[in-house]
Amino acid sequence: MVDLRIENGTLVIPEAGLVEAAVAIDNGKVVGIGAPGCLPEAKRTIDASGKYVMPGVIDPHVHLGTNPEQFSRLAVSETGAAVIGGVTTVGCYLRDQGSYLKSYRDYLETIDNGIYSNMCFHIQISTEEHLSELPAYAAEIGSTTFKFYMCGNPGIVESADDGFIYAGFRKVAALGKRAMASVHAENERIIDRWTREAMAVKQDGNLQDWQDTRPAIAEEEAVIRAARLAQEAGARLYVVHITSQAAIERMRLLKKENKNLYAEVTSAHLGLNTQDPIGMLAKMIPPIREKKDSDALWRGVREDVVDTFGTDNVTRTIADKRLDQGMWGSRTGYAVLGTHLPVLISEGYHKRGVPLLDIVRKATMSPAKIFGLYPRKGTIRVGSDADIVILDLDKEQQVDPARLGSSSDFSIFQGKTLKGWPVMTIVNGRVAAEDGRLAEQKGNGSYLFRHL
Repeated sequence: MVDLRIENGTLVIPEAGLVEAAVAIDNGKVVGIGAPGCLPEAKRTIDASGKYVMPGVIDPHVHLGTNPEQFSRLAVSETGAAVIGGVTTVGCYLRDQGSYLKSYRDYLETIDNGIYSNMCFHIQISTEEHLSELPAYAAEIGSTTFKFYMCGNPGIVESADDGFIYAGFRKVAALGKRAMASVHAENERIIDRWTREAMAVKQDGNLQDWQDTRPAIAEEEAVIRAARLAQEAGARLYVVHITSQAAIERMRLLKKENKNLYAEVTSAHLGLNTQDPIGMLAKMIPPIREKKDSDALWRGVREDVVDTFGTDNVTRTIADKRLDQGMWGSRTGYAVLGTHLPVLISEGYHKRGVPLLDIVRKATMSPAKIFGLYPRKGTIRVGSDADIVILDLDKEQQVDPARLGSSSDFSIFQGKTLKGWPVMTIVNGRVAAEDGRLAEQKGNGSYLFRHL
């Protein structure tokens, strides 16, 4: 007898397509796929009639604080929100001015105490000490992805110059083909000048004004520069949160000559634009852009310019946002793990006709392959981890922050009705969330050590 059997649903298998079959799960693994009569009896049989059974979503881009203490406060609630929303694995960016070799065990202790989703780490490289220790981060911490900021966030993240970035890319390349650099691509000098000029004439502003201080050319130029540096260094490069029509079209051209270049877009930039009434609650770096930009990102999804969907989750409360300080003094960031999959399904599948299989591939198998987690994650096959989501494509629900499970008290999609919600999430073979609620008091997520 196995632990779980899911039957009567349509499997969405990234490599195989839509398959009418049942799934057997035991000891955290998929142990059988086939007709129900061909699979063993189960302790619990789940009826997925009329629903789609897909691999758990992998969100490769999440921030949970900037130190171990903040991480310990956020990790449980935000991974809870993740599994309620169908996300079973998150890639969490660590940020520290000191050596990560001194702090990473504190992060692992929080994970070991019980989080709801699985987690791997990406490490921000911002000091010479980080650069010298980079090989040790891969060997000891199990992080094979290293992030560089071409344009930071004053008081929070420092920018790295091109020489530092190029040296870092060379270090990453020396680790082999499983290692990868990632980059926040914006031109710092352009943004600094545009911001100073805007501040001189505007006391406050809206999402459109905020976008105008970070023009698309700043993103496009930085993408070109980062891609060239990575190509010269021989490093794989993952460009996070591309937002503009100019940058995604540039990526289309660059990827034709560089097969080791990957593009991420976020569900927020796909689902919102500057005219959205949510206003400065959606202030972010890089900014929410115009409708023509979100339309261009969706074209990139359709035409395989886009490889993955991230969230760039930065959990804030309304008080944290400091909206009373206006456009210049308010803070960036928002919690979006709980709405990530519903936004992709509602905006992509239902509104734009993007094939379900294409969305699922980019949300599951593609990040698993890029980040060295496949076939353990990102698919449904015998031997893979049983991270599975049961999706109701027809379920319509208005976004209510109180129902998303996050410690945030707002959602940038609040009040919107989204169509297509997960009704069950299974993590490592155990039901983690069901009907919009956590199913366990303690999470079953694990740390994913990635080997070179």
